[in-house]
Amino acid sequence: MKKIILPLIAGLLAFAAIAPRAHAQSPKGADTYAKNKKPENATTGDYHVAGGVSSDAVDLKNVNKKALKGFARTFKNPETVQWYKDANGFIAYCTINGIKNRSNYDKKGNWLYSMRSYAEKQLPTDIRAQVKRVYYDFTISGVQEILVDDKKIYLVYMRDDTVCQTVRISEDEMDVIASYHQ
Repeated sequence: MKKIILPLIAGLLAFAAIAPRAHAQSPKGADTYAKNKKPENATTGDYHVAGGVSSDAVDLKNVNKKALKGFARTFKNPETVQWYKDANGFIAYCTINGIKNRSNYDKKGNWLYSMRSYAEKQLPTDIRAQVKRVYYDFTISGVQEILVDDKKIYLVYMRDDTVCQTVRISEDEMDVIASYHQ
């Protein structure tokens, strides 16, 4: 698991900047992906991404069918969808109710991990309470939720008047993984 988590955390800061644009693919339904057909209003677009991912979206016919089916089971009614290919397999970006989602699949279409990026108001209340008990003077500026191996990890980005920091919460443990003075 550490082999996946360390590079994953290293790339998370870039995730906030790589959400699909408004002209991304908009499916007519989950069955569109399961049948591996491109929606009528789908487009490929320029998408500048760090970390070895192509800057151009991949046409659905070039995505592993198993990945497409897994995506369709997991993400119901996405507002936008873009698929990309990298050295390890495929990456799907979508937006659902304003929440940015990223799901990685290997070359055989097996799910590897997923990430969600959202604001404080979407943070589960128990996680928010845990953070605010300790960091009550900090403002939460964003959250990344990572699902890997059936475990959830939260990265909570926050700041006060002098410090910006990132707190990681997983399995009832909370620790600061990054901190710097403004």
